[in-house]
Amino acid sequence: MEVLPETAAVGRREFSRGRWLLVFFFAVTLVGFGAIFIMVGRHAIQQRSYDMPWQESRGAFISVTGILGQSSSGVAHFRGADAVRVGAGFVLWGALLVLWGAMIVRSVFQRSRPSEATFARPHGAGWVLGITSFAMLLEAQGCFFPVWQTDGLVFWCVVVGAPVIVGLLMRAGKSRWTGIPFMVLIFLALLLPAPGISLAIAMGIFGTLFCLAHLVFLFPGLFREWTRFKHN
Repeated sequence: MEVLPETAAVGRREFSRGRWLLVFFFAVTLVGFGAIFIMVGRHAIQQRSYDMPWQESRGAFISVTGILGQSSSGVAHFRGADAVRVGAGFVLWGALLVLWGAMIVRSVFQRSRPSEATFARPHGAGWVLGITSFAMLLEAQGCFFPVWQTDGLVFWCVVVGAPVIVGLLMRAGKSRWTGIPFMVLIFLALLLPAPGISLAIAMGIFGTLFCLAHLVFLFPGLFREWTRFKHN
């Protein structure tokens, strides 16, 4: 069956229009959620008070009926400086989502780069936006998980320690073992009965992924180095 050039061109235009609408909707969704977080954080800072409902599952136990767990719930009360810290974290996270939405829209209007430039180091506005996003991410994580608290210390140990262990495994030629640290962390997050620690581990895993994504964007040579060690 022969496809006319006009038909193929129309199909490409419709695909591009649909892809643009999907990306635009995703960007608007990020901006919307970001605005909500900013308003919540602003209110917490102004009132110097914030109440956060929480629910925690402590451990998992295998029984005849399946996997059971112990759970508890309550409300965490933040007052004074703690409320301002948490509010600042919400504001930073909301601003970060807004920035990501703007970066996504910006990428739509950029000219497509050749394949050899896909992993090129960003310059100009792209570099500034990437550094700004990374700094805001670290600041937001620091507000939610301060290092002087036990859960914050666990969080930052995961964020810093997991990439270091993975890098050492790749340097040692054990690239097939790089998934083991994350599997261990997931196992601990699901089964560890310590209050708050399992949540810190779980959020640390997500924090690690976000940080690695920024590092790969800002320093694509790290990605090429990783793929080189992985194939070797």
